Amino acid sequence: MERVSREDTDRRSLGQMASDRLSPRSVLVLSRSAHNPDIYLPLMLALQKARRRPNTIVIPINLRSFSPQWEKSPDWTFEQEKKIVSRYLRWRWSSIKPVEDVLLAPEKHAAFAKERVEYELSPLNTVGDFKRIIASEPSPERSAAIFTYHYTHRLSPENRRLKNLQECVKIAKSIARQVMLYVTPINIEALDRFVGPKAIGIVSDNIRTIETALAGNRVSNWAASLSETHFFSEDLATEHLNEAGRQALAGLIVSDIKFEAQL
Repeated sequence: MERVSREDTDRRSLGQMASDRLSPRSVLVLSRSAHNPDIYLPLMLALQKARRRPNTIVIPINLRSFSPQWEKSPDWTFEQEKKIVSRYLRWRWSSIKPVEDVLLAPEKHAAFAKERVEYELSPLNTVGDFKRIIASEPSPERSAAIFTYHYTHRLSPENRRLKNLQECVKIAKSIARQVMLYVTPINIEALDRFVGPKAIGIVSDNIRTIETALAGNRVSNWAASLSETHFFSEDLATEHLNEAGRQALAGLIVSDIKFEAQL
């Protein structure tokens, strides 16, 4: 949502590009790095209590957010944001203070590095094993480890974040006339090159698990919608979009919104 390549001439974020395409309609973008269903849920509860309600809610579904790399990281618990929303839900007029950068104690990251993980396409079995390879110089082995770590976890129907996503959609449908869901693009071409077709199969299985969990709701699957040229940078070309990629995805988002539902 927010990453911009240093080579980009157009420095607008994805949210800004989509908003500009939707002008003069009002658009509110709620985004921060590593946002996921754990923070979507309290935000949705806050929207439910707000005086003004949107006609359309767009919810991105990032496959990486269900991986151990996101789900178990102490960097992305969003405790400050959850406390702010909790206060708002108790008392709407509570003051909202700026969210500070989280500076975590080293012991939390040390414990995170010891977390056990299981990937059928890799012999590595702790978060620290992957982090050590990712911290090394760029190489095909490093790229394979990054893609494996991010996208080849098996998503269980009982996954806690998936359950939170189901609840988010339920609340969103009580708020807005239209709820749009999409699986965010990943660099499928590079995933296939560095890890292979088995990785593509796991990604497809995980998307089917999401679609089954959200049965009765239309989920636009854009995981493989963009080419490798839409991503950056060379040493971490997994999901961050350059200006061409953001423009393409903004177009998909806007074209998927049914404006007649807002009349």
